[in-house]
Amino acid sequence: MVKRKLYRLKSEQHPVRLPLDLPQGVTFHEDIIINRDGNSYRTMSARCNHLGCIVDRKEGEQLVCPCHGSRYSLDGRVLNGPATHDLVCLHHRINAKEKSLIIEPPA
Repeated sequence: MVKRKLYRLKSEQHPVRLPLDLPQGVTFHEDIIINRDGNSYRTMSARCNHLGCIVDRKEGEQLVCPCHGSRYSLDGRVLNGPATHDLVCLHHRINAKEKSLIIEPPA
């Protein structure tokens, strides 16, 4: 029986600040995935729910876990396992004064 890895990601411990001028499309930052479309941002944890590996690769229109090949859509929905759940969406806010995207840790 395989045991799940139990650890806390950096994004689960404190807010992460990134510049608003991230490139369009998918950006991987430590343990966070940001998908920018115009002035809209989708932020999610990069932790695969299968064994906790960090999803760090984009192939075409899919996000891929390097450990066991789980595949997710660009909005974090699981497409192929072994993962069984979507990537966790992270709340974020924009600080216009600082021109930054602030990604909050999960509740």
